[in-house]
Amino acid sequence: MEKFQELREKAVRSVKVADHMLTVSYPLLNDPKILVAVANNLLQAVDYGMMSVLEHEKLFKRIMTYPDTIQGRYALFKQRVLKSNNDKKFVIVSELLAIVDNHKASLVEFPRQDKFVIANDSYELRTLTVKELKDYLVKVREIVEQLYEMTRKNDGIFR
Repeated sequence: MEKFQELREKAVRSVKVADHMLTVSYPLLNDPKILVAVANNLLQAVDYGMMSVLEHEKLFKRIMTYPDTIQGRYALFKQRVLKSNNDKKFVIVSELLAIVDNHKASLVEFPRQDKFVIANDSYELRTLTVKELKDYLVKVREIVEQLYEMTRKNDGIFR
């Protein structure tokens, strides 16, 4: 199995994990910290999907290499892949990046009812809700399916 195929399978698996965490684990445990883990898995799913496409492009010598950071991969992905597709769905990547970065840099975080509140150093609040993450899950699932199809067209070559 080629590396881009492995990455695309990891993207699908990350979406399934995020879905399970949001629909099964969170209602069972009712721990708002799970919401941050769901956001991380959604971002990871999109990242694996983008890496799969970039690895596919690298395999066919359309690009030489791609960056190690998710921000760099997203910038290259926008430049090389989305310039022709002009897809507005991928704005979610920057939103998920902001959530994860805010969580990493947060000094204070706390659960509030069914929300998880993240405060940065200037005490600007960012809340995560189940409804918001369910919307993200639907969008990320569509993105991963689209990226899967982009790399699937040449699967017959690699059997």
